[in-house]
Amino acid sequence: MSRGYTLIELAVVILVIGILFTVAAPRLAPLLTGTRLESSARNIASLCRYVNAQAVLSKAYLALHFDIDTGEYWVTTFTIGETSSLFRQSDEVEEIEVTSDIMHRRSLPDGVHFEDVALSETGGADRGIVDVDFTPVGAAQGMLVHLASDDGEQLTVFFDHLTGTSGVLEGYADAVARDSFTL
Repeated sequence: MSRGYTLIELAVVILVIGILFTVAAPRLAPLLTGTRLESSARNIASLCRYVNAQAVLSKAYLALHFDIDTGEYWVTTFTIGETSSLFRQSDEVEEIEVTSDIMHRRSLPDGVHFEDVALSETGGADRGIVDVDFTPVGAAQGMLVHLASDDGEQLTVFFDHLTGTSGVLEGYADAVARDSFTL
């Protein structure tokens, strides 16, 4: 007699695993949403640092856009005939979406959404598109990006425009006090 498992034994094991998964899956869903929220916040914080560094190192004008209504965020670059601090108002400016591996258009995962984006100079918004400009001398203003999950968990992404630092805070932070930055 050969050693091994019969087809019936394998079917019973697969059935038991299926039943356990069906019972456990709804209880694991909140854990996955929390992970998605934290991952999204850390991605945005890292992207802010990266865009800031790219603007400074390559002497480029970049912008980070947040579409609060759709949950998308992306980076654009500007081709500028004559550089000025008011580059968005120049007629010689062409804005092009960046499609690199790091700075491509992204969407927040299911169960995660933007609550609002607060900016240190222009105020920000809780709907529509919010733009944050990055110049060869760094970001034009600091920001707080408030993210929430469908189950009510909140995280705040901050970016300090003077030091180029960013991070993630638990909850909804109205202000982040740093040595050089208060929003």
